[in-house]
Amino acid sequence: MPSLRHYIRIFICLCFVVVAAASVACISAFAADDGLHDTSDVQNLNDVNDQIDAENTAVADGIYTIVNKKTGLYLDVIDIRYDARGSAYLDRQTMQDGQDHRITRQEDGSYLITPQSDEGKYKLKTTSASAGGKVQKSLSTDANSSFYIIPREEGYYSIHPAGGENVALSVGGWYNNELLISDFTASDQQLWAIVPVKPRSIILSSTLSYGKVYGISTVTATVSPSYLDAKVTFASSDESVIVIDEEGNYCAIGEGSAVITATVGDLSTSCKINVSDVTAYTWYSQHNANDGGWNARALKDLYFRAGVTKPFIVDRYNNNADWMDEGCYVASLAMVLNNLGARMTEGYDFRTGQNGNLIADPYTVALANSYNKGSVTGKEILYNNPIYVIDYLVLSRFNVKGKALTDQKNFYVTKQAIKDALDKNPEGVIIRMNRGKDSHFLVFTKCINPDEKNPNKYEFLVCDPAAYTPGEGAHVRFEDSISYRSMHYRYGHMTMIQTIDIVK
Repeated sequence: MPSLRHYIRIFICLCFVVVAAASVACISAFAADDGLHDTSDVQNLNDVNDQIDAENTAVADGIYTIVNKKTGLYLDVIDIRYDARGSAYLDRQTMQDGQDHRITRQEDGSYLITPQSDEGKYKLKTTSASAGGKVQKSLSTDANSSFYIIPREEGYYSIHPAGGENVALSVGGWYNNELLISDFTASDQQLWAIVPVKPRSIILSSTLSYGKVYGISTVTATVSPSYLDAKVTFASSDESVIVIDEEGNYCAIGEGSAVITATVGDLSTSCKINVSDVTAYTWYSQHNANDGGWNARALKDLYFRAGVTKPFIVDRYNNNADWMDEGCYVASLAMVLNNLGARMTEGYDFRTGQNGNLIADPYTVALANSYNKGSVTGKEILYNNPIYVIDYLVLSRFNVKGKALTDQKNFYVTKQAIKDALDKNPEGVIIRMNRGKDSHFLVFTKCINPDEKNPNKYEFLVCDPAAYTPGEGAHVRFEDSISYRSMHYRYGHMTMIQTIDIVK
C-alpha cells in the first residue's frame, strides 16, 4: 500500500506542473502585450508600404547619420579608393563624409541611402536580401538598393532590405562593428537612430571690405558639409548703409559701416563693410586663400591639369606648387573686370550655385581663360592652363550689361602715359613689369597728385595681387606695395600698360 510520503510527492509534482503552466501563460500574455518584442509584430515586408502610409511615419528627405542603439556606433562606408566594394561597417563618430547619408524616399515608400563620401556617387546596396548578406556601395540602382525604414520605438527605426522577407540591417561581428543582414527580431542590434546632420561651419567671404555709395557687390557663405541643403539667411546691421537680399547680393546706399551676418541653423558669421563716396577698387590676393578679397577658401580641393596637375590655390606663396603662385595676371584682369561691373555670361560657380552672370574674380577669369564652364563640385580636376592668359578668350566670355569688351596695350610706359590711361579708364589699368626672367602684373588705380606740373613726380595708388594683406596691396601707394618693398620692382621695370574698354 502506497505510503503517505508517496502521495505527498505526487501532490508536489502536480503543484509544479500547475505553476509551470501558469508561468507560461503569464509569459505569453506579457509577450502579447509587448508590441516591440513579440515576434507576431515582425512585419511581412510585403505589407510595409501600407504600414508606412497608414501611420504617416515617413522619414523626410535629407542628410542623416544612422546610429545603432546597442553600440552607439555610426553607419560608415569605406571610400572606393581603399576598398573597391565600398563596404559598410560601424565606427565611432568621425564627422567624416562616409557617416553622412542622404536618405531619399521613393514613390513605393522605400528609401535610397546615399553615403556622401566619394562625392555622393554611390548608393548603399545589399549583396543579398536574405540573412547573411552584406551592405556595400554601388553605382547602379536596383531592387537591392531600396530599403524600408520603419519606426519601432520613440527615436529608433528598423531598416529592411526591400527585396527581403523578415530580415533587417543588424550589428554583428566579434567587435560589433560589422553591418549584416539577419533575421528580424527587433533587438537593439537592429534599431537605429536617424539623426539629421546639422551644418558644422559657415565661412563668409566678400569681394570687398569697402565699397562706394550705390556700389553693388556680393558676399558668399560657404557651409560645411557642402552637400547639406542648408538655407543661409543674410542680414545687414544698418540698412541705411547696406541692403542685402537672400542671395547675398548687396547695395551700398549710404556712407558709413554695416556688418553683414550670414546665418544657417545655429551658426552665424559676419563681416564688416565700410562705405564711402570715394571710388572703391577691388583687390584680389593671388596668395591669400582665406581672406584675400574673394572666396578662394572653397577652391582648396580644385585642381587644373595642363602638363602638370596642381591645386588652383593654396594659402600663401608655395614656390609654384599651386597655379595662383603665378596668377598675378589673372588676378589683375579680375580686379579691373570687377571694377567695370563685368559679368561672365556662361559658366557655373559651385561656390554660389549660380549659373551664368558670374562676378569676375580670379577663379571665374581662370575658367574663361582655360575655356572651362566650371566645376560642379569643389573636388574636381579641370583641364587647360588657368593662368597663361589669352586675352581674347577671357574678354569674349565677359560683358558689361550686354556690351562686349576689348583691350588696348601700350608698350611705351611713362608716368605720364599711366596718368593718361587712368584719366580714360578710372576703373584701373593693368601694368606689366619685367626684371630679368621675372615678370609681374598689378593694377594702377589712381594718380594721387594729378596737379603736379612735373610728370616724373606723379605718384600712384595700386592694387597688388602679390600682397597677402590689404595693407600691402589694397589701393596703396606703389612705393608701399609688396611689389616695390619686397619684390624690388621700380617704374623702370614697367613694360606694358593694358586697358579694358567697353565696346560702344
